[in-house]
Amino acid sequence: MREDFEREFRMMRAYAPKEFVQVCMHALRWPALQSFFEQQSRLAIAQNDWSAIADYGKYLDAFEDDWEDARTFYCRYFVESAND
Repeated sequence: MREDFEREFRMMRAYAPKEFVQVCMHALRWPALQSFFEQQSRLAIAQNDWSAIADYGKYLDAFEDDWEDARTFYCRYFVESAND
């Protein structure tokens, strides 16, 4: 069902809170979604779509091992689960 989930994540910018997508991307880190968000980010830059640029930038930041929000806002989930 991974393809189904990937398809849904690709469309979530239209209806899901950015924070939800970010947490999922940090937890999952699926390369296909990272590539998709990189492509969408380049498209947003070309179109000067500042809202999309910000959203896709946040999504892409969440793929990083040192994503700051994982240590601050979501540390209970990511830091504690890493120590279990």
